[in-house]
Amino acid sequence: VLKEQPETNRRARLQIQFGFLGALFGMSYSLFYLFIGHTVGAMIIIACSMMILTIPKFLIVFKRLQLTGNLFAAILVTGFTGLCIIEGGMAGHALAWLATIPLFVFLLIEGKAAVGWAIVSVVIAGAFGVAHLLGFKFPVLYPKQFAGLVDFGGYTGLIPFVGILGYIFEKTRQEAQDRLVHAMNRLTVSNAKLSKLIDEKNSFLDIAAHDLKNPLSVISGYADLLCMDPNPSSHSVKKKSNEILTSANRMIEILKNLLSIREL
Repeated sequence: VLKEQPETNRRARLQIQFGFLGALFGMSYSLFYLFIGHTVGAMIIIACSMMILTIPKFLIVFKRLQLTGNLFAAILVTGFTGLCIIEGGMAGHALAWLATIPLFVFLLIEGKAAVGWAIVSVVIAGAFGVAHLLGFKFPVLYPKQFAGLVDFGGYTGLIPFVGILGYIFEKTRQEAQDRLVHAMNRLTVSNAKLSKLIDEKNSFLDIAAHDLKNPLSVISGYADLLCMDPNPSSHSVKKKSNEILTSANRMIEILKNLLSIREL
């Protein structure tokens, strides 16, 4: 995908791998929520995971890296915000996941879009903070007897989630580095072959120039003497000597051009 630019290609591979592994992680987490009876939370995660799973296919087909990066950011922000709303706001663990959005978008997207999504995430997190300070209570939709288990799973699950993203980033970075080294090695070999061809060209031109220049100079000299002879034996001799001189001078000019090419 997008092979014409190495960095763009690296980000494309990062998004594709994150789409598959992120969706797998989300589906696994949704099973945990279903197990404890947190149906609404499970549905949010399943919906987000399914949408994330479709993005790699969309990227491969349409090759719109910036668009797919924004889709990733929108899905993650929407999903984590939704979990914050139904899991107690600032009192829940979902806000910690929302706080990681700036890291994700700067890895998945480049340019102003990443800055924009980072600002959106900060604003949403700040809004939950303000609501908490004002005493607003968000609902908690999972069974209260599992509150400790949800917090435990939420905070500990954040570690492998960030770890997955870090692993994918490092893997794609190393692949890009390996491709760069391979390309540099190929360039070195190509330069060596080119240098050898240039040397062979110069050698050929040297041989051609020196082997032809001397005989042509002799021909030109004798023709010049014939033209200067005040008593030519015949008009034909003088005419032909002029032709010899013209052709020889033309050949010498061609050789001069060959020698000038050697300088290149």
